[in-house]
Amino acid sequence: MPVIETFREALLAAGKISLPAWRNGKIAIAHKKGPGDYATKSDLDAGAAMEAILTKELPDFPIVPEENKTGRLESEFRTERQKILASGSFILMDDLDATVRFRHGGEDWGHMLGLVHDGVLRHAALYLPSRDLFITAKRSGGCYLNGRQVTLDQSATITDGLLSLTLHKDVAEEVHREVTSRILYETAPSGCVCFNSNIGGIVRLLQGELCGLLQFGHSWDFVGALCITEAGGTAVAPTGDELAWQQIPMVLVAGANQDIADELLHITSQYIGYHEHIYSNPKFQN
Repeated sequence: MPVIETFREALLAAGKISLPAWRNGKIAIAHKKGPGDYATKSDLDAGAAMEAILTKELPDFPIVPEENKTGRLESEFRTERQKILASGSFILMDDLDATVRFRHGGEDWGHMLGLVHDGVLRHAALYLPSRDLFITAKRSGGCYLNGRQVTLDQSATITDGLLSLTLHKDVAEEVHREVTSRILYETAPSGCVCFNSNIGGIVRLLQGELCGLLQFGHSWDFVGALCITEAGGTAVAPTGDELAWQQIPMVLVAGANQDIADELLHITSQYIGYHEHIYSNPKFQN
């Protein structure tokens, strides 16, 4: 079965688990690491459903999931995950993105899959069950939202648009304050929002509601970067370099067009604290 079709089958299977739980509000927490840092039973069950399909249909690509469903010690799980990343070819899987939004009734949550081959992200699919949105992208093959090709506005500007500057519980306050305040005062956007949802920010950029993004997270959070680039936008690391899919901590800078991305990169590329506070921060290695 082709990759995108397999991803679709897997994501729809995940949605059949998560959507009923979201609708009836019965969200059981499976394990909790701290305030706002937990996985629900739906995270684990949806991830298991996707893994069953992916393992059967795409056996040549090991899976790098967010959640540990193996029953092994967390240290063993992370060591094995790092070995898979080092191979350069794998499937990135976000079992359920924006769990806090999911648990509290918000709509900006969903499931994501991306296939990396020889270090290059080649296929991606995002599914937001509560919004009935399905987004796919293939490298050099375009981006499609519910079957309609997406083309981002090349004439959009920051001063007329909205930026999403997403918070993250593990980003030091001084880092976020310094970078985002500079962006707000130096680019003068029409407005700024915070979805606290990586999938929500990416999809709303693709829908034209946002003109740019600065997001902190993990590699599986940002497989939608391929959707942005295939729609004509820019999605890169804060230095302007290509995103490195073989590392887990990640910072995404994205714009609906190159001009918007360049305005953000002019600021983010000057800040060297990403290595200390994010890439080398143990909290981002999970």
